[in-house]
Amino acid sequence: MPRPRFGLATGSLSLPPADSLLLLVLLCLVLLPQGFTLIQRGPLYLPAAEVGLLMLLEVVAGTLWVWWLLAERPAPVALVGGSLVLGTLLAKGLYERQLERRLRAQGAAQHPF
Repeated sequence: MPRPRFGLATGSLSLPPADSLLLLVLLCLVLLPQGFTLIQRGPLYLPAAEVGLLMLLEVVAGTLWVWWLLAERPAPVALVGGSLVLGTLLAKGLYERQLERRLRAQGAAQHPF
């Protein structure tokens, strides 16, 4: 059985099928530049700890997208890691919400008007 030839070095080039080519163009012209722009601009408005957690969330979301779109099964350790990241983000959000409520209650008690 002959080995498939890939790449420009071998002198052969093939394009993906039309439906995949449309998705590839959409990805390269719209989604990737938008994602890079948001990743670059987002840390200007968030604390460093939240930026680090959100960057980890990107890995979780990417794994879920591949699972959904390509029907790949992630390894159990990937599911555990994703659950850990999501749980950490949830716990941090709930803690900050509780802290904000407590600070508002203290501020309202000091300023009754």
